[in-house]
Amino acid sequence: MVPLRELEIGGEVDYDRRVAPLLSFLSSLTLLHIHLTDQFDMRLDSLFEALPLLERLDLRNIETINVSATISTTSGQGQGQGQGQEFSVRILPRLRSLVLEHSRVHQLELEGFLTRTPRIQELKLIDLLSKSPTFYRKEPFHYDASRLLGHLQVLALPLQILYVSIFDTKIPDELQVEFDKLVAPWTRNLTVQELLPSRIRLMDQLQNTITTLDLYGSKLCWKNDVLHQYLCTSPHLLHPRAPDTIYLVNRLDLHRQLESTRSSFPANT
Repeated sequence: MVPLRELEIGGEVDYDRRVAPLLSFLSSLTLLHIHLTDQFDMRLDSLFEALPLLERLDLRNIETINVSATISTTSGQGQGQGQGQEFSVRILPRLRSLVLEHSRVHQLELEGFLTRTPRIQELKLIDLLSKSPTFYRKEPFHYDASRLLGHLQVLALPLQILYVSIFDTKIPDELQVEFDKLVAPWTRNLTVQELLPSRIRLMDQLQNTITTLDLYGSKLCWKNDVLHQYLCTSPHLLHPRAPDTIYLVNRLDLHRQLESTRSSFPANT
């Protein structure tokens, strides 16, 4: 029997009852995607204990993922403490990719976790939540983007993709520039909010070697032609993805079969 290497779970699934009990039987997994609609809790120590070969972990939720990022040792003894949480010396050398969307995780735990991922190449922290929109009584977390930046600078991880955003909080432009410097040129993912016309014009002035373009947004509509023109004039672009972006159907009508396309947009535009 060929061992299962990749697993994707999505929809209205009860994580505690339907997913968590299965993990101990899936120790061969190298990729795990969990995209659920209901809030759930995730203990990373239990997850990596059950899945020791895991290389890529992608956790997304419409509401909230309450993440405990403390990694315990096999002996149960750790080094150092912070906010009542114990950190350990366990290393996760296999982990290459970590994606968390709509998650609540204590920043000190998150930073402690990242010190145990020396080979991570992709890190996406999308819309970190300070409080749960469902359980208002839970104590809100505070995220310090400047401190997280400094922590990543010290770790000097081999990042090729890095994205950090905090829900309802804009990270200052000067910090975004410093985050950009932590990865190889043109491997950083941008949200639709960040992909402003001025930034696209800057990209157009430089040599265009982008092969993958990921856009993250929430029901945002491109009403101008800036993005369309960029997509049409990117000779190396192979993998554009914009799963949550509203894009005019006429701009997908490449062969101009729709009357609305022919009447609204001149030929060769």
